[in-house]
Amino acid sequence: MLCIALVSVVETAIADLARIILGQLDSAADEDAIQKKARKLLEGGPSKYLPKLAETLNMPFLNHEAWGEFRELVATRNVLVHRSDSTADAGYVRQAGSNARVVEGGALDVDNAYLTQMYILMKIVMVDLLQEVLGRPRIHYK
Repeated sequence: MLCIALVSVVETAIADLARIILGQLDSAADEDAIQKKARKLLEGGPSKYLPKLAETLNMPFLNHEAWGEFRELVATRNVLVHRSDSTADAGYVRQAGSNARVVEGGALDVDNAYLTQMYILMKIVMVDLLQEVLGRPRIHYK
């Protein structure tokens, strides 16, 4: 399912960036130590790990409201993976926060329009994140 793959791609890119930057910040650390530190920083859902990464890696864009859409996408993925139907539960509402598309008990539509919108939004936030990593001005989100 595209929703699951999209979350996986974004989380993998974030993890890769974390490992690269941690290696740059501590060039004396070996690969295992960097991997361990990156895994620790990436524990929990995005509402937990994005602020930790923002602070540790000096990447304030990870605290930007644009990442709220990613938190909602992850919450949707979690419902699709862990529930037998696509009904929003309390976990979805908590994880999605102010970006929740439905209230608890509501049906989460994961149609082509939603997936296309999320694909575009994730592309945009990732481009801006890479711009920040490269020390360039963000293109989309100021």
